Amino acid sequence: MIVSHRPPPRTTGPVRRRAARVDGRPGLTLTEVMVVVVVMAFVVAALHSLMRGFLTHGAKNLSQKLHLQMEARRALLNLYREIQEGIEILLPQPGFTRPFLVLRDNVNNIHFIYLKKDKTASEQQKTPMFRLYGVQYDTSTSKASEPREILANVEAMNFTAHSYSDVVITSTLREGRSAFSFVNQVGLQNAFAEEGM
Repeated sequence: MIVSHRPPPRTTGPVRRRAARVDGRPGLTLTEVMVVVVVMAFVVAALHSLMRGFLTHGAKNLSQKLHLQMEARRALLNLYREIQEGIEILLPQPGFTRPFLVLRDNVNNIHFIYLKKDKTASEQQKTPMFRLYGVQYDTSTSKASEPREILANVEAMNFTAHSYSDVVITSTLREGRSAFSFVNQVGLQNAFAEEGM
């Protein structure tokens, strides 16, 4: 038997052989499997980073909105108590809407609740922003109290008088990208006390 030793044919590029399974079908090399695993690891890491960013951003917005609502509720409860202590709404007249409220309390003092533009917040929010203030005028001494801040971060607030003893307050509060709107009707608890006298 004559065995010839021929050199393998020459090729211009590297020869790539596919791995074969035991049963003779083609398979993947270890290098190909490792490349796929590394690529998938990068994809999973990128998706995880994106999801964490979205969840963190969503949690921050939710936290900001909850903080705004809690602060608004605290301040609005004080506002509602002050309004309920009144006996008569002087302005706006029934059927009218204004960005202020004037009422008289049971000792005949005049309460003036109004909006004042907040320049700093307006620049930050890039929209007109206001603060809600209250002043009490004592008719017995003819002196007004110092304005006291009731509520900040007010984007809009209106008072609509339905009668001389009932007002509807509509407002939008904003802090950052979070906004909180509400409508509430407040009745004067002492309104009928004076009518019976």
